[in-house]
Amino acid sequence: MADAEENLRALVSSLRTAGVARAKWTMRTGVATHEIVEAAKELDVDLIVIATHGYTGWKHFAIGSTAERVARAAPCSVLVVREKEHEFC
Repeated sequence: MADAEENLRALVSSLRTAGVARAKWTMRTGVATHEIVEAAKELDVDLIVIATHGYTGWKHFAIGSTAERVARAAPCSVLVVREKEHEFC
C-alpha cells in the first residue's frame, strides 16, 4: 500500500507540474468495482480511466472484468485501455 501511495503522489505531482490543477488521488479498500464507482460519485468525477487485461472467452468468464463492470455502473464516462497495447511513461 505504501508503494502505491507513493506512486499516486508522484503521478499527481507530475500532472500538476504539467499544468493539470485539478488532479486528485484517493486510495480505498474493498470490492474494486464498488469502490471505484462510489468514489466517482462522491468526487463528482468527469472521467474514469481504467486498464483491462483484454481477456476473452473462458478467462473472461472465469475471472470477470472489473473494467466492464465499472463501465456499466459508472456515473460518468469511462476510458478503458488494454494494458498490453499501450505504454504510458
